[in-house]
Amino acid sequence: MKKIIFLFLTLLLTGCYSYHELSNISLVKGISIDIEDDNYVLNYVTNDNKILEGKGKSIAEAVKNIASEKNLYIGHITTCIIGENAAKKGLNKIIDFFLRSPSSKKTFELMITKDKAKDILNKHSPNNNSYLVDRTLLSFIKDIKDEGIEPTINGINKEAKIDNIALFKDDKFIKWKNDEINELALLLNQSKYETNIITKNGNISFKMNDIKIKKSFNDTFTYEIVGKTTIDEMTSNYDLTNSEDIKSLEKILIDSLKTKLDKIIYDLKKDNLDYLGIGNYIYKNNYNKWLKIKDNYLSKIDVKFEIKPNLLKEENRNKGINNE
Repeated sequence: MKKIIFLFLTLLLTGCYSYHELSNISLVKGISIDIEDDNYVLNYVTNDNKILEGKGKSIAEAVKNIASEKNLYIGHITTCIIGENAAKKGLNKIIDFFLRSPSSKKTFELMITKDKAKDILNKHSPNNNSYLVDRTLLSFIKDIKDEGIEPTINGINKEAKIDNIALFKDDKFIKWKNDEINELALLLNQSKYETNIITKNGNISFKMNDIKIKKSFNDTFTYEIVGKTTIDEMTSNYDLTNSEDIKSLEKILIDSLKTKLDKIIYDLKKDNLDYLGIGNYIYKNNYNKWLKIKDNYLSKIDVKFEIKPNLLKEENRNKGINNE
């Protein structure tokens, strides 16, 4: 009986102790990291929306200089926003800080901003954004360590909206991609399954849906792109019930899309930034070939596109405004 009473009191006291421990903890839901005057500037936003700031020559020093009456717990953070200046210096020190923190869960979203990260921190809500790329701390580390791929991170603007993609070489920020390249690059990585293509003179607007991408490598790296295509708008004289006109329209679409995709590959090779993971595919599927070409491999391989748009006759019937 005494043992039972002792066990009950032990559990009761432990519960009270935990209650007092929790009452002295402030949960951090987001972190921003900037660099100002060669100092790291860290800001924590807590669950009660308080902003706490610390500065230091290192991440650890900045954390120590955050003044708080409570113990700060970062095990529940959902977002880390990093200013462009800090990203240019490289993320290795930031990664090291989180890896050394036993309470950090490492699965929060990383984002980069052209603006001051601390100005965006309290505006951002994970539920109000659609991410262009799935980029957690762990997935960023994986891409740094993997062969034949460079990391990317979502870009967030001063209105706290995801609107761009940041390109990295290892852990260092290099440049931003533009909107059109973003959409087509997401398509090639199968993060997006539809796209709009407007011809150069703007007289035809196509929409490809249900896109499937198949990759292959045999000296030439090939993307096979298959989709179902409709016409959103057309101001040209084509008979959409005529098979020959359908073939002509498909050729226009193929040529237009190839031009845009070839530009992506040209820029990718020029910058030597393989954010598409072309090398990673070769590494995983043809390792012996990879060993022979891995040094400056982008300059050694050709990339081509085989596009099968499958323009749908019935859905496009009579959409040309000049057709009667």
